Amino acid sequence: MAGSPAAPLLADAHCHLQLSPLGGCVESTLRRAREKGVGAVMVCATHPDEFDAVERMAGLHDTASGSIMVLVSLGVHPFRAADVSAPPPSGAEAEAAWVADVRNRIERSGRRIGIGECGLDRSPSGLARCPMDVQLAVFEAQVALAAELGLPLTVHCVRAVAHVATALRRHAPLRAPVVLHSWAGKPGALGELTALGCVPSFSGAVCNPAFKAARSSAAACAQDALLAETDSPDQLPVCMRDSRCGGGGRGAGEGHVGAATAASVRAAGSAAATPRALPPAAATSGGGAQGPCCSGASAARSSGSANEPCNVSVVAEHLAAIRGERPAALAARLSRNFVATFGALDKDGHLERALGTRGAPTESKAKLATGADAESAEP
Repeated sequence: MAGSPAAPLLADAHCHLQLSPLGGCVESTLRRAREKGVGAVMVCATHPDEFDAVERMAGLHDTASGSIMVLVSLGVHPFRAADVSAPPPSGAEAEAAWVADVRNRIERSGRRIGIGECGLDRSPSGLARCPMDVQLAVFEAQVALAAELGLPLTVHCVRAVAHVATALRRHAPLRAPVVLHSWAGKPGALGELTALGCVPSFSGAVCNPAFKAARSSAAACAQDALLAETDSPDQLPVCMRDSRCGGGGRGAGEGHVGAATAASVRAAGSAAATPRALPPAAATSGGGAQGPCCSGASAARSSGSANEPCNVSVVAEHLAAIRGERPAALAARLSRNFVATFGALDKDGHLERALGTRGAPTESKAKLATGADAESAEP
């Protein structure tokens, strides 16, 4: 008797494997991700100090469960923009050293590197870390480089929709997708950016009933303008921090998204879809997001445990419930959208093979965009 078809592989559209505690256990983190059905990840740098480590991760990684493709992107996060904002030494016409560094790395790689995480953050914490004029200058430089080279751009947009939209219009056409990462804003704000071709990527924020705006946006966005991410090692889904949701603690065996989580999805409500019951999440035994590798997570992680790319399956399950779609169908759609968004960075065809999407139809867009961080519920 023929076996049942293999479950579609997932892709994590935004993570930071270079950051503690994941930076010391990249291969085991990727192994756990592949064991839970993740076939590709996008790793984003946030500062020039991380560029070397992130660039070394790029490529196809073999595990006992199969191959997982790592794509990479280099950028300067708005929180860290002040570190690179000094004027070029040779005058206004010269390119800043950090921009030249990104350009050189892209050219040396054969244009296999995206740009970001970059963006704007007008939340109180964002402005306290870096003034808006400095954020704008550093962001504009990265948008300009993405437009010039025709590369995907990953954007952090918190309470800055109008400013981000202005920058994108100024440098249009961008010729490649722009990803608004961890979108947590209202559908109306998202619509202003999707009108420019932007695509939202949803993180563990959609697992939290308190993030009603993010969930409404997830329910309303178009099928071919939708990505899922973990933002690892941050944003561990709330259901994995709370034993009522079946996530279990560190070292737990068969952690899963249980009935309490399905009830929370229904309780939060969705403006555009009838939630479906959530299937059990994949097991977290053998480490998972709360395994031994991550036991050194810093106190800054609100849960005390680090998030990992393997948990994109939990995000996808919640997205399916919010949108009223079959989980397997949504997983396949998310993988095709990932290829349509980042496929230009894969020159050898490894990405589609890793995700199992070779030969599947894709809806490639001339312009896509994704990016708003769930650190603020309002963009």
